[in-house]
Amino acid sequence: MGAETLSEFTHRRLNALGIRPRKGLGQNFLIDQKIIDRIIEAADLKESETVVEVGPGIGALTRSLVQTGAKVKAFEIDEILADSLPEALGNPANLEVIKKNILECDIAGYLAETPYKVVANLPYYITSPIIRLFLENAKKPTEMVIMVQHEVAQTIMAKPGDMSLLALGVQMYGNVSLVTKVSHGCFYPAPKVDSAVIKIVPYEKEVLSSGDSAKFFVLARAGFSMARKQILNPLSHSLDMPKDDIRPILEAAKIDPTRRAETLSIDEWLELFSHFKGVLK
Repeated sequence: MGAETLSEFTHRRLNALGIRPRKGLGQNFLIDQKIIDRIIEAADLKESETVVEVGPGIGALTRSLVQTGAKVKAFEIDEILADSLPEALGNPANLEVIKKNILECDIAGYLAETPYKVVANLPYYITSPIIRLFLENAKKPTEMVIMVQHEVAQTIMAKPGDMSLLALGVQMYGNVSLVTKVSHGCFYPAPKVDSAVIKIVPYEKEVLSSGDSAKFFVLARAGFSMARKQILNPLSHSLDMPKDDIRPILEAAKIDPTRRAETLSIDEWLELFSHFKGVLK
């Protein structure tokens, strides 16, 4: 008998757990091993490394992560899934399942002793909070290889002209690249939308200090608070400052007041922040 395929593994686990996938709950399970292999290749894991997986679920990705020999720390909020995972994978010595909501965890406390990478298939509704959790953490990963909805991936990788608060929030912390697009047909049951695997590599040196970061995003949120409006208007409205006070700040930063927030590059946002820094609360 040949090795168990990912599709066979998935159906065996679903049957054992008595799970009938519900599209309405976003229960779409990856059954294409080629996509898993691309994720593993992009992560380039070594036996000496630690990898964090968020929401291993039934273990489709976890199965391949443990085979790399890396130390796998899998955070799973569902106790039934968490308790059944080690046995389903043959109780590998390099797997630690942590039964906690990672958004409520002290990441630095769990990973203080070592550098680590993040490899995960992220549910769409926690994509942004999870990315922020790691990139804004004092103990950042050396890289993140994550699967997200294709539309979200496009948003994150956007260039000036189509920037968003999410794109700015990720690109301020690291370089983002596309690993592969993932067709909806690679899942069971097939969702209506495609996905994508992206890789985020945090900068070795932080662009902003932790003290400045909070103020910077006060400015950024203000700038993006009114979609497709000239940046003068949302800054004035959200920061509760007269336009006549904001206009000279924009001009000093060499930002045309009639431009929209989505057209600004990261360097322009940083220049704008340097001029606003003294007046932000």
